[in-house]
Amino acid sequence: MLRSLTQSLVVLVAMGVPTRIAAGDEKHPFDQRPRLRKRRAEPILSTYTTKESWCKVLVYSPHVVFHDGKFSMWYLGISVESRNNHIVLGHAESDGGQEWTPFRSDSILTADEVPWSKPRQAPFVLCNTDDSIYKRWFVSGNGVKRNDLGNVLENDQRLGYAVSSDGFHWNVHPEPLDPSARSPSVIKEGPKKFRMWMGCNPSP
Repeated sequence: MLRSLTQSLVVLVAMGVPTRIAAGDEKHPFDQRPRLRKRRAEPILSTYTTKESWCKVLVYSPHVVFHDGKFSMWYLGISVESRNNHIVLGHAESDGGQEWTPFRSDSILTADEVPWSKPRQAPFVLCNTDDSIYKRWFVSGNGVKRNDLGNVLENDQRLGYAVSSDGFHWNVHPEPLDPSARSPSVIKEGPKKFRMWMGCNPSP
């Protein structure tokens, strides 16, 4: 599965290569696609090696931004059993994108700091170059509800929004932006103009 996903991403990157071919040049643009690099022997962050107490069970859903000469990563973690409502947000920095230093020993945002929800998923961060403000869209809600047999009865997921001047301290919007959301992805199209793609439940 990982290999298939990696290959798909490479194809998507290659599609961004201009399709105009110089006269006499028979090479197809896809032949100019980036080549896979050698995979690291060890993960850059791991529950087995982390010193942070809040992500001893799961470390997942990273999102990386390059700004002011550094890579910044926001990622989720948990230190109790997986698939529950105690997911928190962490932050790490890197100069080259391979060696990462977590921000501090505790998480930078917990469920208690989102007034309308418990867990969170899929953080997506942009640094708005117009005002140097970090904007973050995320999925949150009341989480998974199960019956006595452990079967999922409900999975409440809504679209949240937060802003930050430094990427560490976040002001969370007091209400969700949309009642149904999954994996938001945002691009900036112009001054004060953004475009988002995300999954959601169909309207009844």
